[in-house]
Amino acid sequence: MAMALSLMLMVTLSVFFSCILTTETRKFGTEEAGREDTCDRIINHIPHCHVKSAVPPEITGTWVSKRCEIRPGPEYLLRKYIFRNSTSFEAHQYYYEDSQCSRPLYGAIARGSVKMLRESWTVPGGTEAEYYLSQVTIIPYQPDMAEKLQRKFNQTCPKMFAGKFWRPFKTYDIFNYVESRKPGRVIILDHDCTHAVGFTMHELQLLRLEVRSHFHPFYVRRELYLGCLHTDKNQRQQYRPTCYQEPLLSHETMGCHVCRRILNSDDFLPPELHRRPVETKVDLQGEWVSYRCETRPMGMFLTRRFTFENDRKTWQGHYYYFMDPLCKIKAFTLFAWGTYYAGRRSSVVENTWNYDFKVAHLSVTPNDKSVVEHLTRDRSKEGCGRAGQWEIGIQQDITNSRGCLALGLKVPHIEYEILNIEKVHEKQWLYFGQRPSDGSSPITPRQRPTSFQFPMVQCGRVESRNRIGRQGQTAAMLATDERRSNTAAAGIGILSMTGILIPLIMTFTLLLS
Repeated sequence: MAMALSLMLMVTLSVFFSCILTTETRKFGTEEAGREDTCDRIINHIPHCHVKSAVPPEITGTWVSKRCEIRPGPEYLLRKYIFRNSTSFEAHQYYYEDSQCSRPLYGAIARGSVKMLRESWTVPGGTEAEYYLSQVTIIPYQPDMAEKLQRKFNQTCPKMFAGKFWRPFKTYDIFNYVESRKPGRVIILDHDCTHAVGFTMHELQLLRLEVRSHFHPFYVRRELYLGCLHTDKNQRQQYRPTCYQEPLLSHETMGCHVCRRILNSDDFLPPELHRRPVETKVDLQGEWVSYRCETRPMGMFLTRRFTFENDRKTWQGHYYYFMDPLCKIKAFTLFAWGTYYAGRRSSVVENTWNYDFKVAHLSVTPNDKSVVEHLTRDRSKEGCGRAGQWEIGIQQDITNSRGCLALGLKVPHIEYEILNIEKVHEKQWLYFGQRPSDGSSPITPRQRPTSFQFPMVQCGRVESRNRIGRQGQTAAMLATDERRSNTAAAGIGILSMTGILIPLIMTFTLLLS
């Protein structure tokens, strides 16, 4: 009996963690068919994970980063957020010099309250909220950082910090809001210099809690999604999020070494992660897929699947767009291919590489009636495929019409990207640059991203010279396309779809309401 229970528990845990990490721990085969099965299994399994999400979410507890995070700028940080009840919060952010969060620079501690408002009409499944700060404190950890912060705050808010000498491991309030009542009057203390370092907690304006479980009620994984930050740091304090960052994990999550290290630290003993060996080059060869439902600005959700061939410098990608945060209700599918150029190591974001991607071909498959109607109504001069011939489930090539204005797509165009590959638990993880928040595309080298999207996991490395050309586009044709157009047209990111028109997004939202 005990052996049977043990076996049942092992099976339950195996299936459960497979659902959580979407087959992260599965090994891919060495044959073409094995690779196809593995890649299909990973991406097709995403909408079948058992996920619960309540609106509004119950966020009481402690939440921590699961890895060193990279924000636009770039900024390298770890987070620990404590919600003592449904209203008050304490946010601890630790900023670092390096992308592996091993050398702390300073900490920021914010205290305040949060008020849940309503279910988001822009981001299905999300909850809109407002927050109120009462105090924000800065603690420098290095002498040179203390000196740098002193200069910055003295220049920005001289009345608050004139004559103050900043020292490591000393606390300095950069925001205070206190109301005290006395007979016949109210005294308000209000000092704010958060703009000196671009500090904001706008991520609390959009929340979503996912509880992932499978078969056994005691084995669950709680993930707290908070709003994304604007990719332009100068716009951060005016931006209301319409997408999510990578989730924070509950402090009770099993098997998370980074979580434990953050929990065992404090503001005067910041967490320091161990440095890992850094990849000396980016090897894209093979096939990569999303391991979870991903988000984009304006409440778009998608999964991705890429194939790269190093010898031909060619790539192809499928982008499956959905109307819901679990990636179950299909909206449309994009298929693209082109060429890429591997550049030098980035001088801006540590341990990343510059890449240029040419989108030479693009096809669209509508999977919903509202998308068909939206494409059919397109009356732009350039057109969008074959006018009036859009049908659900039928793919159309929009290369000859040079894209599709109705979806904000242009082809051909060139994207200036950054890439990073990490090896964790014998798995390779590929990071592409985060898409611009304003819907534009990085069409010049100066517009390269400084942060990353959700990672993709490698699911196959089999050499195959026919995969990129299987739609009839050979490497020679791609080279011809490359010579035909060497100029960059404003486009979609490696197909970010941030430029999709607002009416279509509103249509999706109304369908889900």
